[in-house]
Amino acid sequence: FLLLSNLCQENHITIIESNLSNIAITYSKNNNEENIEKLQINNTSIKAEVFIDCSNNHALVSKITDINLIPYKQIRDNDQQLICQIDSDETANETIIETAESGYFINEPLQNKNIITYCYCSQYSSKEQAINTLNNYCSTYSSKQSDIVSTQLPKFIVNKAFYKNVIVLNEAYANVEQLKNSSFKLLFDVTEYIITLFNADVPLDKVIKSNSENINQALSYAYEELNAFNNALYLFHDNRKSPYWNTPTDQSLVPPIIGPWLQQWF
Repeated sequence: FLLLSNLCQENHITIIESNLSNIAITYSKNNNEENIEKLQINNTSIKAEVFIDCSNNHALVSKITDINLIPYKQIRDNDQQLICQIDSDETANETIIETAESGYFINEPLQNKNIITYCYCSQYSSKEQAINTLNNYCSTYSSKQSDIVSTQLPKFIVNKAFYKNVIVLNEAYANVEQLKNSSFKLLFDVTEYIITLFNADVPLDKVIKSNSENINQALSYAYEELNAFNNALYLFHDNRKSPYWNTPTDQSLVPPIIGPWLQQWF
């Protein structure tokens, strides 16, 4: 978030942090193209040439009828997550991912703390069991553990990342927990590229018409590759000690894009 914030500030892009549960859209027509003219968010009216939705609940795109949320199929459906924070005097330089009985842990080091996320499948673990699993994992640390926050994990990806004068990025584009860490670099690169486009001395409508389809195709393919790679890790993982990890092992579930990778790897 800090990297994106700095990038936006350098390019005079306004960031709005707000509860986005109540949004009203006003449209305008320009050269027969209907774009968003302004948003009414709670009691604030916001006008802009371009709107970028980075929310974690598809706050803006869910209001646009031509942008659809498509269910994102995965080999193992981790539909729940628990998150807590642990104080730490030492900051590691890498994110650690470890398997658990009914899911996996993501241990993200930040300054003076670690964010521990347990992603799990409710089909194989109750919430109480999951909390015990996370507490046991955190007990290896001597530092204080924060309260545990529990959230559901929706599995949707949008069908258009660049539509008219709306750009959909980050969790608003693909709210899939396995892809979040993998997609940070992709998100930053796409944002930087889009800013370059809008900083060019070209009318906005021409920028949108010339680039929206290419960006949509590129993002769709990139996320397909990321998802395929994550599914491959699940299928070929040698941990088969629980029902969660035992299913499925059917090779027909391997996404087609993995085929060429297997030929290179083996």
